[in-house]
Order: sequence, then C-alpha cells, then structure tokens
Amino acid sequence: MIRRDYDSQVTHPLIKRFTRDIALGCSGVVVLVCLVIYGVYAGADHAGLLPHSGKALIRFPSSGWEMGEYLNCSAVQGDRIADVLLDCSDGVSQASREMDATFWGRVPMQEKMFTCQRTSSRIICHLPK
Repeated sequence: MIRRDYDSQVTHPLIKRFTRDIALGCSGVVVLVCLVIYGVYAGADHAGLLPHSGKALIRFPSSGWEMGEYLNCSAVQGDRIADVLLDCSDGVSQASREMDATFWGRVPMQEKMFTCQRTSSRIICHLPK
C-alpha cells in the first residue's frame, strides 16, 4: 500500500512535465509550419505565380486594343483596395474603360509594369519575364 502511494506521487509530476513538454513542442512545430507556409505563399505571390482578380480602370490607346493583343502596362493600386488603375496607353491619346482583370502577381501601391493581354471577357496581366 505504501509503495503504491509513493509511485503515484512520483510519477504524477513526471507525467505532467512530460505532457507539458510535448504540448510546447507541438506548439512550436505548428508555428514553424505556419511560418514556412506563409514564406512559400509570399514568395510565390512575389514571383507572379498566384492570380488576383478584380475590377480595373484601364486606359488604352484610342486606336483600340484588339482581342489577343499584348500591351505593356503600368499598374497601381487605386484608392479602394479592390480597384486597380491600369495604364496601357503608352502616353498616346487614350480611351478608358472598367473591365475585369486578372493579375499574376500582386499590384502594389507604387507603379509596377505588367505585360497584359486582352481577351473577350477580361484583361490578363503577367509580370514581365
């Protein structure tokens, strides 16, 4: 009887400490995995491997922008977070229009160059290679 009480008093703190150490170790692993996932996502986004879709106000040459044609455009984030200002006019006379757009790479607050293609339903822009 005495031996049994002695064992339960000795092992109980050991089990508590072991369980606590395991929980702390698992928490550390979860945090590390989250940081790695975020780093991979940020790297892929910076490299232009992730699409971002939304509305864009597009300025293009008044002579027109044919379907399938590629233009070099500068993009900048607009006043509202969902808006992008896309200038493909190259400084010539221009027309403006709001269209759906997909950007392969995040559009920053500072001007950034993209190579954009007009399709029948949207503008698709990629970071230059």
